[in-house]
Amino acid sequence: MCEMVSVFSSAFAFVLVGLSVYLSAHVLKLTDVTCEASVGIGGCCYGALVLGGLHPIFAFGIATLLGACAGFTTASLATHIKLNIIVAGLTTMAAFRTFTVKFCGVGGQMLRGNIPSSPERWSDMSILLVVGITVLLLFYLFNRMISSEYGLAMRVYGDGRLVSESLGIDSSNMLWVGLGISNALAAAGGALITQINGRFWPSMGYGALIFGFGAIILGKRISSSHNIKSAILMCAIAAFLYKIFIEVCICCIDEKAAGEYEGIITALALILLYAISTRDRTDLGNLNNSRET
Repeated sequence: MCEMVSVFSSAFAFVLVGLSVYLSAHVLKLTDVTCEASVGIGGCCYGALVLGGLHPIFAFGIATLLGACAGFTTASLATHIKLNIIVAGLTTMAAFRTFTVKFCGVGGQMLRGNIPSSPERWSDMSILLVVGITVLLLFYLFNRMISSEYGLAMRVYGDGRLVSESLGIDSSNMLWVGLGISNALAAAGGALITQINGRFWPSMGYGALIFGFGAIILGKRISSSHNIKSAILMCAIAAFLYKIFIEVCICCIDEKAAGEYEGIITALALILLYAISTRDRTDLGNLNNSRET
């Protein structure tokens, strides 16, 4: 029962990772690898601050803001220095990894100082309740934002810089705000993952981008609606189910060595989803060609 509750809690936390990648990849139409660094920096910052005695709510806020700063850094490198967005993201990842390692080192020193070994460890049901409410609140705010004029401007930016600038939209500002919100969501997800697992490690964000792509593809498989609110809801549901599927596969392989197989299973699941999606598009194209003939 406890393991099932923990799986559901992790699935809720990874909804934020899915929404983060949805915003960057589907709305802004960018490949932002910074989200992997943001998950790690959010989780490690939250864990170190809570172990240091800071209240979890304030630690969560600081971790989320630090993730937003990672997004701002990538956007600044792309707009001011004119780096390619992938190169800018990799540069930010390398820079913020230093902070991630430092936070883990501080956490290790605190553990040696006999501070409790997990960040404010609550009961599994309490964690599920807190994580669920937090994710639902952030989902509501994200939905409202993406449906607002700012969200419309971001979607126009995704159609092309020339299109957005011809309509009087500041492309640099849209990139700055979009990546900031995207990486803030990723960092918030990392903080919740730390709370759920009771531990944090430098590489905890690795594979977040792959997971997000898988959630987007699965969301499109569930529903092909072009309504933005429905698409966001389907992405959130897909991320939730996708994470549960990964956890179940891990438990079937080797529950004791879960961390060793999570990345492999996530990647294989993405390949499978992509292959199915590509095959369906090919079949549809062949069907249309046969009808025309």
